[in-house]
Amino acid sequence: MFKQMNKDMFGDGPHVISSCSKWQSLRLFLIILTSIRQHYMGLAKLRATVDLRNLDYESILEQPISFFDQNQSGELSTLLASNCGTIASYTPDLIASVAKDIFFVVGDVMYLVNLSWQLTLLVLVSAPVIGLVTIHFGDKKRMLSEEIVASDSRCSGITGEAFSGARTIRSMAAESNELRRYYLVNEENYSIRSKDVGSDSTHGFLVDFAWRLISWGVYVCGHYLRECNIMDGQALSVFVVYHCRSLGALTRLIKTYSDGMKTIGKFKKVLEILSSNPKSQLNSGIETPNVVGGITIENVDFAYEINGKRILKSLNLSIAPGQTVALVGPSGHGKSTIVSLLQRFYAPTSGRILLDQTPIVNIDHKFYHSKVALVGQEPVLFSGTIRENILYGYDEGTEEDMIRVARMANVDEFVSKMTGGYDTVIGERGIRLSGGQKQRVAIARALVRNPRILILDEATSALDVESEALVQQALGRCSVGITVIVIAHRLSTVRDADKIAVIHEGCVAEWGSHRELMRDTDGMYYKLVRRQMDLMDGNF
Repeated sequence: MFKQMNKDMFGDGPHVISSCSKWQSLRLFLIILTSIRQHYMGLAKLRATVDLRNLDYESILEQPISFFDQNQSGELSTLLASNCGTIASYTPDLIASVAKDIFFVVGDVMYLVNLSWQLTLLVLVSAPVIGLVTIHFGDKKRMLSEEIVASDSRCSGITGEAFSGARTIRSMAAESNELRRYYLVNEENYSIRSKDVGSDSTHGFLVDFAWRLISWGVYVCGHYLRECNIMDGQALSVFVVYHCRSLGALTRLIKTYSDGMKTIGKFKKVLEILSSNPKSQLNSGIETPNVVGGITIENVDFAYEINGKRILKSLNLSIAPGQTVALVGPSGHGKSTIVSLLQRFYAPTSGRILLDQTPIVNIDHKFYHSKVALVGQEPVLFSGTIRENILYGYDEGTEEDMIRVARMANVDEFVSKMTGGYDTVIGERGIRLSGGQKQRVAIARALVRNPRILILDEATSALDVESEALVQQALGRCSVGITVIVIAHRLSTVRDADKIAVIHEGCVAEWGSHRELMRDTDGMYYKLVRRQMDLMDGNF
């Protein structure tokens, strides 16, 4: 009897085993498919993150220099490290989630209409109200997200400055100052994020409350329809089940929309950078003329975007090939601005700059900077070896090129004493080298391209006497036959220049050799020299 009961309940043993085996095989197949989907979805997210970061980094590097004047490095680093990853990881999940939930909502609504168009109409009439509430909070979340991104960037900017200036902070015993600065922006960050939390909570409460009201309305109206024999109990039960499932899908869509608005707030800055198309500006020039080394500045006006103050005013200056010209004058009157324009960091507001009669804006970017090299007061070296820094950005440079310019710039003098030689790692910003050594490496880096114009912006002002002598010796050796533009406050370093231009209030106030300018005892140059002679007790 028991065997018969088992047979009636479960069927034949082999048939049951076969069914179970097929079911388990199907489950195993689904598990494999799910794992494959997760694996490739993960790879897709990683690839999207990497590609987006690459695109954004490329776009940032090609931005005009004014962009870096207005954006902190910490903000840009946060943009690449965090925001790009968030956007790229979120988008695939967003598409999959939205597609699935829309499918459920549309399918469930169609089925609910068949069950009871009256109850379905009640749900659909209520939906726009929830939609308007969601849109209102979505806009608010987007604006808060933008504020959060900006606040995060300020936090990163302060910590970035502190880490790069750790030695200055320690030497000034200013740790407490930096902590106060960070505490202030961190508290501001907390305040903004607390508003975001409050917005999420309020929005969640209102949506949940609205769904409960709708559900309550469905139960009341459903009971009424059942009492009136318009709808039977089974149909009402099925309606409630599918209604709950559609509410779940709608709730997920609302959350997705809310999260999407937050992501758009983060995506805004990325989109602005990507859509700015700086490459077309950077590579606008295509000419590669034969460069001799003449520079002509014609009626140039210039004002910085950040404050709009006019720095250069109808400036005119002509430098012959092979000539050494010094720019002197009071601080803040335009000397460094002229260098920035010659380096194409900025474009003149009006007027033009010519390189051997060719407007510099028409010259290919890479070609131009192979012919016009700059050595600044504080050269920026990169983490890596001395060899990598000398050949930086010069892919066609050879070992022979590197050794040649290293000897010209007196780099070989100290590298030969190092265990690692030219493969010595110099650390971030060349921290393991002295000031004079860094300056000589920077000179070698400028010379390796065989430039026709060399710009020296206070290249020796921060050095001690011995280091300055070595650098001056290197500069004297390597500047033969090329055009040299020197900016210096120490007038003793420019007296041997072929011509000296005194820059005052954005114009060339005086022009001539040292001997010629010293004849004018009422002139600005003469007064500058006399002032420095007095300060140096006549040791000029």
